[in-house]
Amino acid sequence: MSDKYNFSKHLSQIVKPVFSQLGFRKKGAIFTKEIDGVSYAFDIARSSWNGLPDRPDELSIHVRVVTTNLNSTVLLHRITNKKFPSRYAPFFQDTLEWTEKSKLMQSFSETEMNEIDSYLDSISWKYKKEEELITILQELKDQIIKVGVPTMSMAESLVNKELDSFDFSNEMRKYSSQLFLSQLKPDSRFPED
Repeated sequence: MSDKYNFSKHLSQIVKPVFSQLGFRKKGAIFTKEIDGVSYAFDIARSSWNGLPDRPDELSIHVRVVTTNLNSTVLLHRITNKKFPSRYAPFFQDTLEWTEKSKLMQSFSETEMNEIDSYLDSISWKYKKEEELITILQELKDQIIKVGVPTMSMAESLVNKELDSFDFSNEMRKYSSQLFLSQLKPDSRFPED
């Protein structure tokens, strides 16, 4: 992938110092640390859709813990001030089967779909020019410090508790969601389980 908007340079200047202080090593856009056979990683991935005309570029950041028995990943979101579209709540909760979610999605009006899309865009890491990428990486750095690193620390305390991957992932997701949501205004928060 080309280094559009000097991604590598800005990643190294803005985000890498945080990880270097914590003992993580950088390879491309992945920062990893091994402790007692456990791999802890922050993967800052550029979307494979980047570069298409009339679409903003996008990043995602995954906090990952891998052992011989675990492979758990959580996604970090961008801070938003957009109001959460309440009809979309079942998609953030495990109360509906996929067929029920599909029927619900088909029942949404065009206005409701636009509200959902707008909200999802607001928690995504999207940018259209270099200045926006720099802003995104600075916001991303803040979320790494406020959500990612504490989630990783919590995961370190769970590694030896013999949880299966599903339960371990759920604990990581719940913890990171609580940290993320605590930064949002109440009407911007998506629901937790």
